[in-house]
Amino acid sequence: MVWIDITADITNASSPPQGLMSEVSAPDSRTLVIRWSRLYPRAGVLQDAGGGSSSFPPLAAHVLKAPYDEAAASGVWETFTAHPYWTRDFVGAGPYRLDRWEPGASIEGSAFDRHVLGKPKIDRVRVLFLGDANTTLANLLSGGIDMAADDGVGFQQGIQAKQSWAETKAGTMLVTTDLWRAAYVQFRPEVASPRALQDVNVRRAIAHSIDKQALNGVLYEGEGIMTETFVAPAVDYFTAIDRAVAKYPYDLRRTEQLLNRAGFLRGADGTYTGAEGRLGFELKVNASAQYESERSIMASELRQAGFEIQEATLPVSLAQDGQARANYPSLYAYSTGLGDAAIPNFTPAAIPTPENRWIGNNRGGWSNADYTSVVAAYNSTLDPTERIRHLTQLSQLIADELPAISLYYDLGAVPYVAALHGPVPVAPETSGLIAWNVQEWEFR
Repeated sequence: MVWIDITADITNASSPPQGLMSEVSAPDSRTLVIRWSRLYPRAGVLQDAGGGSSSFPPLAAHVLKAPYDEAAASGVWETFTAHPYWTRDFVGAGPYRLDRWEPGASIEGSAFDRHVLGKPKIDRVRVLFLGDANTTLANLLSGGIDMAADDGVGFQQGIQAKQSWAETKAGTMLVTTDLWRAAYVQFRPEVASPRALQDVNVRRAIAHSIDKQALNGVLYEGEGIMTETFVAPAVDYFTAIDRAVAKYPYDLRRTEQLLNRAGFLRGADGTYTGAEGRLGFELKVNASAQYESERSIMASELRQAGFEIQEATLPVSLAQDGQARANYPSLYAYSTGLGDAAIPNFTPAAIPTPENRWIGNNRGGWSNADYTSVVAAYNSTLDPTERIRHLTQLSQLIADELPAISLYYDLGAVPYVAALHGPVPVAPETSGLIAWNVQEWEFR
């Protein structure tokens, strides 16, 4: 297979890794040489600044070069992006060859015997798209499918499967910790309300008003992992960073002290009031049974603490709408990647605006010069010890200033039948692709 030549337009790529490449050449059919414009710690794995796992995939030149050249010459890219290569005619570098794709129903593939890591041990795979977690669970327990991956089931359904298999040992479950859950505060003045949330004392008071163990009990049956940092829990330096960051245990006495410091007193009805009136705000989550349950628990706790809370849900139809996601007034709880994937979400470049078509995950619009400076140092430092020091600084800044109130690691459940051997926990700082070693899986 020949890979597409990307040298023509790399200077126009705005994000890593392409944006940092000064030259790309292929001196022979088995060699790719990349020259970088500056130090780039992720050059060895071609990850972007967000830690993505497939930021620079190879593309098939014999399929795409002609339509790419035509689109580049005309400036009209619609035909290129609609090319069947991206769907039913896909050709990749993975261990399985695409045989059949039924949109909205399934994908089927056969083992590629010339895969760089060897032919897969399982000859054929079929991926079903099942839109309902309970339907997926029923199929899994009845033997209709062998694994539920990619959020096919929620954690609760995963626990049900694990319990159903307990006696017969007919299956097991992997738990993934590839997402960080936090409640993000809105800072953009044109939409932020109330202004009291701009006071770090108020944000800290809110953090002390959330009982994370109550969330753990309801959402994860006590098996969840609560956290004060976006750093992945399995990395070998996690303990050092966790010790360094500020902690916000459930403590309503501390909530009162902080709110008094911010100028709020608790009224006869139990609600805090300041110069601008009662202290209330909106708490929003994406539509899902788990997240709406999370919101209800948090809203109840915050009301008990003395806040006036309005609950809101972003519907599924708007879940990918950048403008809708960015224009929340107060607090919006959502999940992002861990570690390197979370770091850019607090930088000015990631603030979604009308000018950038609402692209970016810094939906609250928080900006901090110290944080931005440390990010620049982290992204240009190769020494592992120095990188951990910078990462600790970043973690401390987020925990101190609370542009996002850390909640827990948004666990994923991957239940699968006992006959399937090979699935293992993903690496600590990957994007959670459970099938990264699928060529090694086998049925016994």
